[in-house]
Amino acid sequence: MTEGLAQVSFTGVGRALVRDIEEASFRAWPALKTKHLGGWLLRSANGHTRRANSVNVLERDPDVSLSERIDLAEDHYAALGQPPIFRLTPLSEPELDDMLGARGYRQYDRTLTMLAKAPEQVVRDDAVVIEPCPTDTWFDGFCNNSPVGPENRRTLSEMLKLVKGNACYASIVESGQPVAFGMSVVEGGRAGFFEILVAPEHRGAGLGRRIMKTLVAWACQDMGAEEIWLQVVADNAPAIALYSSFGLQPIYAYHYRVSPSLEP
Repeated sequence: MTEGLAQVSFTGVGRALVRDIEEASFRAWPALKTKHLGGWLLRSANGHTRRANSVNVLERDPDVSLSERIDLAEDHYAALGQPPIFRLTPLSEPELDDMLGARGYRQYDRTLTMLAKAPEQVVRDDAVVIEPCPTDTWFDGFCNNSPVGPENRRTLSEMLKLVKGNACYASIVESGQPVAFGMSVVEGGRAGFFEILVAPEHRGAGLGRRIMKTLVAWACQDMGAEEIWLQVVADNAPAIALYSSFGLQPIYAYHYRVSPSLEP
């Protein structure tokens, strides 16, 4: 457990809400291919992001042993030429984490899922550009300032074409160059926020807050979202502080178990 997460208290949350948010996250950050395996989703997108290239549990299947399902999942990713990654949420079988650990899988990226009612009186920033799809300027600027390598740009472009729901892409341009980015997807009265990113040389100037304010205003005031949510790595204290200022509070956590074949 990370030091930051040790100080977090989680609200009581039922499996139905966890599943609703998990399924919304899959639609807002889609894989290119998904295979169903006894209540597990085996998602893949040419290796771009762990979220889109991992085993995710939606239901627990008592008819097939966990050991057998792990074997089948490993075979599936081997056929794709990808090492297996498991994403463990409160929906996962309680013993799955220990079983993967016994196989040598290492734990990474403890992540908080945060939720809030739609905040009142959030005023958008007129300098933030919002568009319903990722323009070339947004896409190229985002890729240039993120870990998205040249080999993954086509995959990311294809993923964004598959996003379900009402989407909004936000950016701030300074001196002709986009320097801050964000994305929101509204579906069923709930708005998710993704890819909040500020160029390294522009961090600390409040650009992330301006992006969030505008996306929240768009989602809640224009699209009628009644709740907002997002997922953030648990040791990213500045981001958690920013999101908490919009009323977002952690309701559950997840982490990854990564195959030993992915060890550095």
